[in-house]
Amino acid sequence: MVSSLLTKDRNYHKVNLTNKGTAYFNIFHQNIRGLGKKPRELLSHLHPDFPHVLCLTEHHLKYSQLEKVYIEGYKLGAHFCRQIREKGGVAIFVQNSLGFINIDIVKHCEEKDIEICALKLSFGTLNICVPTLYRAPSGNVSSLLLQLDTILQSLYTSMSHYIICGDININYLKESEDKTHLDNILLSYNLISITNEQDGGRCGTQLCFLPHITEKQW
Repeated sequence: MVSSLLTKDRNYHKVNLTNKGTAYFNIFHQNIRGLGKKPRELLSHLHPDFPHVLCLTEHHLKYSQLEKVYIEGYKLGAHFCRQIREKGGVAIFVQNSLGFINIDIVKHCEEKDIEICALKLSFGTLNICVPTLYRAPSGNVSSLLLQLDTILQSLYTSMSHYIICGDININYLKESEDKTHLDNILLSYNLISITNEQDGGRCGTQLCFLPHITEKQW
């Protein structure tokens, strides 16, 4: 796996997967806490440096509502919507100019425990896999870790780069058995976590997992 250079501005990640200074893949993650009326606000926040991919957790929408959401310049690439409980859900939006393939992993989803979607896309000569996941504060951590490991086993190939964004409600600023277990799973796929600040008092639960990083610029 090629080393990566990361720059970070809050939840905006610029990743250099080639060690060539101009080849940045830009990805944004946000726990949106209800997407319905926020597309304009979101675009205003991102202007003028619009990322290639938007990873959104807790969109709070059913699919019939989500498919009608219009984010100028983007198309819905992958999603998970709750069928039983309210709120929750994850979605990935991709710039209109980029081709992608949706990855069907809905069988691994369990409402509240692990809500996840994923897609693959080409960026220059690179193949990039982008899963986005959410676990509710009351969700089962063991179920999250088991299913995540299973999903990564099924998706992993040394020919692709993986960038995982999500809000998993595990305190990543404090050592714990859950954090250690998750780190061990990620390291087995050459991924490490990135968080350096409290997220609205929730102690770094919004994370980005990237290929092995040799240098960070905050």
